[in-house]
Amino acid sequence: MSYPTIFTTPGLRLLAEEVDAERQAQLAKWGVQLHPVVETRDIDLVTHHYYAGRADIWRQVNEERATPSSGNRCVKCPGSADGPHTHTAWDGVLLEEVYEALAEADPVKRRIELVQVMAVCAAMIAADESREVDDSASAAPEVVHLDPNPQVSEPSQVDELPACTCTYGQRCPNCRD
Repeated sequence: MSYPTIFTTPGLRLLAEEVDAERQAQLAKWGVQLHPVVETRDIDLVTHHYYAGRADIWRQVNEERATPSSGNRCVKCPGSADGPHTHTAWDGVLLEEVYEALAEADPVKRRIELVQVMAVCAAMIAADESREVDDSASAAPEVVHLDPNPQVSEPSQVDELPACTCTYGQRCPNCRD
């Protein structure tokens, strides 16, 4: 299936196609699901308050992690980093956004939070792929070009999106957004 190019962030078009393919698989397996946001036997006010508290905890963790270190050698950092540096990590960023979304009772505001969750997930995937590129840069991979837009008659027939990994781990021009 071919999608119009409307994304400006590198890699986002392919990610959107993967998410769409996964949603199609979920719909095929379970159909439309209209679960409540919070389990109906729970007390909304208490549950949202709990999630808001968890979001606040992760916000504090993220603020602490984002504070530059004193500059001394940090034995817990990869490569024993020298100089001032932060300890921001994706776990805290993602959990803060997830808990903020779960804490939000207003559907319009919750949607904004869920879009932020999706954006963090996209950033995490991009970071993982970037690390894979760094790890594979020394082992010049074989160049393989696959059609990024296979023609299928039905969207549900897309089981897996093709990947194209080129020299030095960069996506080829056929796959680039």
